Amino acid sequence: MNYKFMKGITPVIAIILLLMITISLVGFTFVWFQRITSSAMNSTQQNLQNQQKQIGTILSIDNIDKTNGKVYVRNSGSFTVDTDSIAVYVNDTEMITCTWSGTSIEPGKVASCTNSTIKSCGTVKVTSGGSTDMKSC
Repeated sequence: MNYKFMKGITPVIAIILLLMITISLVGFTFVWFQRITSSAMNSTQQNLQNQQKQIGTILSIDNIDKTNGKVYVRNSGSFTVDTDSIAVYVNDTEMITCTWSGTSIEPGKVASCTNSTIKSCGTVKVTSGGSTDMKSC
């Protein structure tokens, strides 16, 4: 048997195996970095949108109707505010139940919150996100 021929094949197979391992490691690293970059970008974009919404949320109390137990809240900001995210405090105590006239307040619009505790209020405070307004009754 001619062993000179066998000695030439072994280095070729070793080089091919090393190239395949290197290419697979580069491919794995590329996919891994791509996923990390995509995840970081999505997280950053979501955080930016949340901050813009907080900055763009401006609530103000237009009127307090003690006779009917209503507080009229105006959205002076640039984003629609869900009424579920609005907290109303009467005399520094948060109202658990507040019947809103709608499910959200669009920019420039007014919604009313009805609750019997407003009839005996001293102060009313409305908060949502980064916005707060307080008025005396």
